[in-house]
Parts: sequence; C-alpha cells; structure tokens
Amino acid sequence: MIADRKSRAQAAAAAAQAHLEKNEIRKAFGSIKGWYRDAGPRPSKPSREDIEVTRAEYVELYTPREPTEGPIPLHIEPYLINDAAPTESEVMQAVRKLSNNKAAGASGITAENLKDWMDRANPSEEGMIPEPAAVVLWAKVLEIVRLAFEDGEIPRAFSEGIFVLIPKADAGEYRGIALLEIIYKLISSIINIRLIKTVKFDDAMHGNLPRRGTCTAIMEAKLLAQLRCRIDEPLFMVFVDLKKAYYSLDREQAMRILERYGVGANIRRIIRLIWQGDTMVPRQAGYFGKPFEARRGVCVGDTMSPTIFNIMVDAVIRNWRHEHQPDDIEELTLFFADDGMMTGTTQERVQASLDIITRDSHLWG
Repeated sequence: MIADRKSRAQAAAAAAQAHLEKNEIRKAFGSIKGWYRDAGPRPSKPSREDIEVTRAEYVELYTPREPTEGPIPLHIEPYLINDAAPTESEVMQAVRKLSNNKAAGASGITAENLKDWMDRANPSEEGMIPEPAAVVLWAKVLEIVRLAFEDGEIPRAFSEGIFVLIPKADAGEYRGIALLEIIYKLISSIINIRLIKTVKFDDAMHGNLPRRGTCTAIMEAKLLAQLRCRIDEPLFMVFVDLKKAYYSLDREQAMRILERYGVGANIRRIIRLIWQGDTMVPRQAGYFGKPFEARRGVCVGDTMSPTIFNIMVDAVIRNWRHEHQPDDIEELTLFFADDGMMTGTTQERVQASLDIITRDSHLWG
C-alpha cells in the first residue's frame, strides 16, 4: 500500500516536472491537483436520510416566492449587445477561454476535448492537413451552437446538471456547484464575453469584472477610511451579505432587467430555455440523490451566471443613486458579488442607503 502510494506520487511529480520543462504551468498544476484529490482523505459516506435532508434544503431554496415588491425602476439605456449566431472565430475564442482540468457533465466531454477537436480541425502549422474525424466533430459543435442561437434548439442535457455538494467549514453547511455539459458552457461563455464587452457597469460594482477585483474594492474602502481619519471626522459603514443570493434570484425580474439592458431575443431565449428545464441531481461524497427542478436563482457553475447576477446588482445600485442622490465622495456603495458596503458621514444617510438596498433586494426572493 505504501509502495503503491509512493509510486503514484512519483508519477505525479514526474508528470508535473515534464510540463514545467515545457513551461506548461497549468498542466503541471493539474497533475499535482489530480494526485492530491485522489490521495487526500475521503469524505464520510452520507446516509440516505442525510442526502434527503440536504436535497430538501435546496428544493426549498430553489422554489419561487411571491414578490414582496413591484419591479424596481430601471435607470439605463439599452446597450447594443450582439444577438446573432457567433462566427467560427468567435466560437474558437470562447473555446480557448474554457478552463482545463474541470469535471465534466453527464456526457463526459471536457474542455480539453473541444480544444483538441478544434486544433486538429484547424491546424495552425503550415502544410498540416486537417484530420477528417476532428473536422466532423468540430462541425457538429459549431452546428449545435448555431442552432441554439438561431432556432432555439438545445439538447435536453444542457438543462440537466449534477449538483455537487461541497462541505463548508461549519458542520452541516454545503456549497452547491453544478457540473454542466461543456458545449453548453461554451455557448454560455460566448454570451458572457459579449455581455462583459458591452455592458458598462456602475463604478460601485466589483467582482467577476475585468480590473475590478477584491483588491480594488478593499483599496477604495481603505482610502475612504484613511481620508476621514486624517481630517478627524467619523465615517459610518454598514456591511451587507445577500445570503444564498445566487440560488434565490427572481428569474422573471432577471429576464425583464436583461431585456432592458439590451440582451436580445436570441440570448434571452437560450437563457429562458435553460431555466425552464433546469433540473439538478444532488451528489454528495459520490452518492446521488433524487433529481429536483430549480425554478429560481442562477446556476452556480454556469459561466454567465456571475455576469447576470452583476447586472441585477447594477440595476439596484443605479436605482439607489437615483433615489438617494449621493452628494459627496463619502457616500459610497461598493458591491463584490453578493457582499456590499454602504458608507456615509451621518447615521441617517447610511440608514437611508441601507433601506433602499434592502428594499430592492427582493430581486433575490
């Protein structure tokens, strides 16, 4: 047993070293990551009752609620977001952005498979002949993508995901992530690239956006706090966490807001079809529970979900600006995904900001 583990560790190290010599950093990391996952401790096997309890929790979470408020006002002009079927070059760009070493959906097709078919069907070296088998496979991928955009035809498998429950630090707490079909993730990646490229988010927005990460949000908050400290005046801050917001987003509100932001009929149809058939099969420690339908929330694990979520938060922030009308730099709102911060120089102004944000948070059920 010990000798076997030692040989596997040596094999993983040799594979990582070979990749490093070729400057293939990601592949080297993947070799070590795969070995660590296999060699690490296995989670305890859940009982049937454990799986059913966890499943019931997520069924409740994904069940729609009656809205407590009417639609929030939208203060934005629609963007011109490309809604046509993508060109082959656009599909190829999206394929290159897909992450390697990720778990596959039910079909077992991975990002590495798509990249391999694409490269063998479109050889970059002069004089190389495309491989006939790869050409056929790549043509089928392009056709599936085209049909999704032009005719709204998507395989049933695109709406079905394996909902993996990952334990958190707190006992009994889990974070769910869906394993989706890679060709659907390719379509989602194309949509996501178009959204991020076109939509201009409010300056308060951070997270899952180019050049607006955690460090940027923290730096802005610290600079503001230091400014008030230097002039020896108080600064009031309130932090909010929209708990389980990804799972409980109101989909009808989301579709209305996406349309107003300029998301066209073809992309909205793809999103609606995926949401209408959204079915999850929970998996915990390798064991499967009964499938359930998700009728609200964005799909955790879907490429475009963070951007859709950001658009919802952006709509809330813009309505806050319209109603609250902050008149100086100290009245600041920052959001990083579902975590927010509101500041101000008086308690009353901060409370007013909080009231608006929490009132409009009915977008998340």
